[in-house]
Amino acid sequence: TQGNSFENTAVVQAQHVPGIKFDPDTTFRVRDLIAPGTTNSNSIEYVVEHALTDSTDVTAEGSEYKQSDFDLKLKTATVRKITAYIIVCEEMLEDVEGLNSYISLRLPSKLKLKENYQLLYGDGLGINLSGLTANATAYVDELADSDISEIDVLVSAMKQVRTSEYNPTFALIHPTDALKIKLTKDDNGNYIQPWIFMGNGDITLDGVRIIVSSAITSGDFLVGDGGAAQVFDRRQMTLEMTNTNEDNFVKGMVTVRISERITIAVYRPKGFIYGTFAAALANGSA
Repeated sequence: TQGNSFENTAVVQAQHVPGIKFDPDTTFRVRDLIAPGTTNSNSIEYVVEHALTDSTDVTAEGSEYKQSDFDLKLKTATVRKITAYIIVCEEMLEDVEGLNSYISLRLPSKLKLKENYQLLYGDGLGINLSGLTANATAYVDELADSDISEIDVLVSAMKQVRTSEYNPTFALIHPTDALKIKLTKDDNGNYIQPWIFMGNGDITLDGVRIIVSSAITSGDFLVGDGGAAQVFDRRQMTLEMTNTNEDNFVKGMVTVRISERITIAVYRPKGFIYGTFAAALANGSA
């Protein structure tokens, strides 16, 4: 006796999982490392001590006071705009389940990625922001050890921040470099620094929190005092929809755009130390 079969007929409907699936972007924001601020202008001006000749010293009675001189310099951080837009048809917005939520998540996520890059790697040329690495002080090798690791480099960079009388509040590294730190062993296979592991998955070195994020390029490191720079919002992130763009209305299309206007002021470059592990390790082992 032959049993019954469904053949190709969809008698049993598949269960549909709602939403649109996509690979996530980093949720880390570089702006969280430094002081926040807002502005009502299109630029930020601030005065920095450009040069100092310090002759302060003990002085004999009746002798001339010691003369010290300093130069001041006006610096400007220009507000820049980060934008993106997409065009979708009305039918997609009506018929594709979860599309509105997808757009509301995806566009801000991409804008935050570009913001991260500009705050961290903006070179100040053209309409780019002048970011943290462009203004940071270059790492200087002080190790001269035949056997050093990424741990040594980071602790040395923290020392360089402290030498300039700043307090390092973070060290930003890529997950690949964090893996090397976590797995560093001695010749007997024992972990070099088991105390760097924290219960919540964070790492701390020399009392400084290690931030692990793909926002920074693999091989780079940035150690800094978050109070030595400030990010300013002129217009916070705004997501808008309209059907009046070009011929959208007659074609049944909708334009979705997102934008923000921000700038960053790096007040004290000595509060940040930037370098690459490759160069630091090569010099330190010399």
